[in-house]
Amino acid sequence: MKAKYIISVILGILFLNGCNYLDIVPDNIPTIEHAFGSRAEAEKFLFTCYSSLPFHAEPDANPAFLAGDEMTVYPIAPHGRYKNLSSVRISRGEQSATSPLTNYWDGSNGGKNLFVGLRNCNIFFEKIGQVKDIEEFDRARWIAEVKFLKAYYHFFLMRLYGPIPLIKDNIAINAKPEEIMIYREPVDDVVDYICALIDEAIPDLPSTVIFSAEEDGRITKSVALAIKAKALLWAASPLFNGNEEYADFTDNRGVSLISQQYQAAKWDLVRDAAKAAIDEAVNAGHRLYYWTGPYDVTDSTKYKMNIREAFCDPWNSETIWGGTDNTDRLQLNSQARLAKNQNGGNRVGSYNSPTLRMVELFYTDNGIPIGEDPEYYTPDKWYKLRKAGDEDRYYIEKGWTTVNIHFNREPRFYGNLAFDGSKWYGNGRTDDNDIWTTGFKKGEPAGIYSVENTNATGYLPKKHVSYRTNVTESNFTAERYPFPIIRMAELYLIYAEALNESQGPGQEVYNYLDPIRERAGLKGVVESWRKSVNPDKPQDKEGLREIIRQERLIELAFEGSRFYDLRRWKLARDFMNKPMKGWSIFGETADEFYIKNVVNNRKFRRKDYLWPIKESNLYRNNNLLQNPDW
Repeated sequence: MKAKYIISVILGILFLNGCNYLDIVPDNIPTIEHAFGSRAEAEKFLFTCYSSLPFHAEPDANPAFLAGDEMTVYPIAPHGRYKNLSSVRISRGEQSATSPLTNYWDGSNGGKNLFVGLRNCNIFFEKIGQVKDIEEFDRARWIAEVKFLKAYYHFFLMRLYGPIPLIKDNIAINAKPEEIMIYREPVDDVVDYICALIDEAIPDLPSTVIFSAEEDGRITKSVALAIKAKALLWAASPLFNGNEEYADFTDNRGVSLISQQYQAAKWDLVRDAAKAAIDEAVNAGHRLYYWTGPYDVTDSTKYKMNIREAFCDPWNSETIWGGTDNTDRLQLNSQARLAKNQNGGNRVGSYNSPTLRMVELFYTDNGIPIGEDPEYYTPDKWYKLRKAGDEDRYYIEKGWTTVNIHFNREPRFYGNLAFDGSKWYGNGRTDDNDIWTTGFKKGEPAGIYSVENTNATGYLPKKHVSYRTNVTESNFTAERYPFPIIRMAELYLIYAEALNESQGPGQEVYNYLDPIRERAGLKGVVESWRKSVNPDKPQDKEGLREIIRQERLIELAFEGSRFYDLRRWKLARDFMNKPMKGWSIFGETADEFYIKNVVNNRKFRRKDYLWPIKESNLYRNNNLLQNPDW
């Protein structure tokens, strides 16, 4: 599979580089004809269509890592290697229409040109019929895969830009000027087109990949149905469903590009699509992942590893679709130095730095928010110092002085986050009673190493790092895994959200939330909230909406979901205009270290909900409308 991807990238560079949706491809280009001269050559072009998939595990290619508010980077490293990543610059409010950052419209500043991917898909449809030495079963499957890819590229663009042109066919060499000057289409029409493509593809897609070693990452029915549910989820969410802030967002045809009238029925479509995706995934063998490692460990460690390995265990039962891009750098940037000079030959950077906002997000050990648990510390005591006891030893080093907010939290807190005094399972240590301790103060292994290789907040997203990954003084050996683009827990959460919005609270909603919580060692929603200051919250539609949203933000933390969810819920301005805080990383003692410090100032304006189209595109096509406020 890796060889096929390399071939596809080379082919794409050879004759498709630098093109956008306005470029015209003559039908008689010899290289194109050669690409479909045989089954083997046509398969290479199939993987060229796959090669436009975004790199989900790369911090510059995936804005969801560092353009949001869940992680930041050290802001003053002199080489600017990470402080000037496109996604980091977006978080500082530096997005622009003259040279857009993480630009997936034209392919620049960290983004791929997805219109090239769409054009490749259309070339494939035009030419695949002429291949003679191919079984019709394979031809039908390949066509279905490319229909899905075409749908996915439209979906990816829609999440960033909102209304987009529909690239149904490539523009002919003899096209009239008015055929070239295409329009952006309303979001609802884009979603309808995405769903129609997926519906056409599903009958000819396999339920599972046939040859796992070669075909992992290829499209299945479960993948297609899951992305259909996500597309409908976006259409039903507040950003695109009755958003009156875009009342003036109309093109020169007078077409309104974002729905002004809220339609509750859109949630019915999400509900039905999510249930269909779940049913197909179950039939294909997908299920919530439980870690059954080869080591005898406590339940405390199992609960932590359930969430960590649901993300990192390659092609586990929960991974519905995984990206095939390299996760080494993601792990390098999230790996803690666990012993003196343990920096993998100066490769471990520990750049990815979760903010204090994420620390406050996770539940208490009672399974409810820290601000709603009457048994938990009052907010004025969250950040007071406390020494860990023997009862804390599987989460925090016994005798370590840290802050109250690190104690008595749910297992997902400890599975996601490494902090000062936390326990790190793996890297050669698999005995519960002898695992690593992460010290983040200056002079401790995970603390500031140099201004070029340091953590900014005193936290790392441990979830990104496989426990099989190994780091020493001289080497870093990553256990590679496919980045989970969508996993079973997310389908459960989509279904629960849609059920609540379409029908209100009920047992079926809890039936899809509670298994996720049970895997994390928590009781069900209704039972847990009986201990809260608002025990009836799960029975109220607005209250349950808030619960579902927090459950989603917790379960999918550091997976590239929060950045998009806060936008589609129209909550980004509430969350992303606040300073990103961490600890004073130069502190050598607990008193010096545990001082809140503003690391970066996050900016988010109304115009940031939809990204800008590069201005030069507007000059070439007067029918293109720029996104509001740009």
